[in-house]
Amino acid sequence: MEESNAISPVHPDDPAGLRRRGEAGSPRRMSLGLLLVLLGALSQASRFSRASLLIWGGGPGIELYYSWDVDPSKMIVAGALYLLVLAMLLHPRQPYLRVDLPFKFLGALIAWSFLALAWSYDPGWSFIWTLRLAQWVVVYLLVITFTRSRDDLHRWSHLFLYSSFINLVGVVLELTIREKIGHIGTAAGEFDRALLTGYPARALMYLPFAFHCVLWRRNRVEGGLGAACIVFNLAAIYISGRRAGPLVLVVVLVAYFLLIGRRHRGFLIACIAILIAGIVAVKLNPYYAWRLSTIPFLGGAGLEQWEGDPRIIQYREGLAIFAQHPIGGIGLNGALLWVKHLYGYGLGQHSVFLAMASELGLVGLFLYLLFAGFAAMRSLAAVRGGLGAGDRPGASLGAAALTSLLAMLVWGQFQSLVFSMPIYISAGLCSVSYGILEQKAGQASSGGARDRSGRVLHRPPG
Repeated sequence: MEESNAISPVHPDDPAGLRRRGEAGSPRRMSLGLLLVLLGALSQASRFSRASLLIWGGGPGIELYYSWDVDPSKMIVAGALYLLVLAMLLHPRQPYLRVDLPFKFLGALIAWSFLALAWSYDPGWSFIWTLRLAQWVVVYLLVITFTRSRDDLHRWSHLFLYSSFINLVGVVLELTIREKIGHIGTAAGEFDRALLTGYPARALMYLPFAFHCVLWRRNRVEGGLGAACIVFNLAAIYISGRRAGPLVLVVVLVAYFLLIGRRHRGFLIACIAILIAGIVAVKLNPYYAWRLSTIPFLGGAGLEQWEGDPRIIQYREGLAIFAQHPIGGIGLNGALLWVKHLYGYGLGQHSVFLAMASELGLVGLFLYLLFAGFAAMRSLAAVRGGLGAGDRPGASLGAAALTSLLAMLVWGQFQSLVFSMPIYISAGLCSVSYGILEQKAGQASSGGARDRSGRVLHRPPG
């Protein structure tokens, strides 16, 4: 009989939830909790698909950030959390909850952020942003709790394929709708090119999974959809006109190639084709070519040409804050108010790591690096385990998750993603990939993957 429990308990001898009931190779039924998490992530794919239903408080300008909006994605994800809490209350002895090492570091980061309110630049402001960060930590927890099998990883891959289309539609709408958008709450507003920052970031997050579906497709439909979504994601990166897009795209291609792509002859050809098409596309677009030429050093421009630019100012002020408050920072997102009070406009840190350093000090930066680092190490172990067992499709899934996380961290140095969903979903998939993808490697009782001769290949970090 197929497993049908909406929230399946974690068996002490099977922490990754790898064992399936019924005939070998039969598909595992999707849990209700995972379905809700997938729907929540899908509704986050575009600004147009997450219009707020209700907004409490708030006001014009920067004061709007004090408001707390309730949108469909948050409500759907909250439903998955309620299911988990209800199951734990009804069956307290069952180990439903999965807590890995990266999640512990995230929890410590939230605790440190609350503690930092004692010396924050504006405690009320930092309190709101700590709560906002906590909601994405919950998303990470739900990802690692409900993603239990290889089939679940494939479901995430397919979600990213569907989201690629929505993402491209969102870019087109942002570029074509110049009048007020008929949505309620925070999604309402006029055309603003700055709103395009999230779309290329998500395209870069989805792209490695599209590569996986093409190179190691399970059927023609999956391969065809993956190929179409590669085009969708590249188009979203291009027409958004963001300077960071081509830089992070190179990171994606190189990372996926080094991890698994070099083992497939077609991927190198695809990389060359993408690079040639990109060069031609930039040459045909003088505006985009000019924007790329303004990248310091890489594009030919020097830092002196950026003197007085708001982004350079916020980087510089972030370093100044860190120099003055190296241990505890000035509170989460306090740098935005710092810059506003000095220069008259609000601009947050355009760097994940600088934001952590300036706002939560060395302690916060260290905790965030440990969170991302251990998640990445687990997916790297999944790649190595899959290759050692001759499971290249499985290794490719781990490589796609790791490449997505690396892309989000690199993008986060140009447009911070501290308070966005992508980093936490990518990190969650990285973390769970080890236990799931070592199925064919043969998990030893000690937690290490073995090759066909029984030799231990490696052990998962954390």
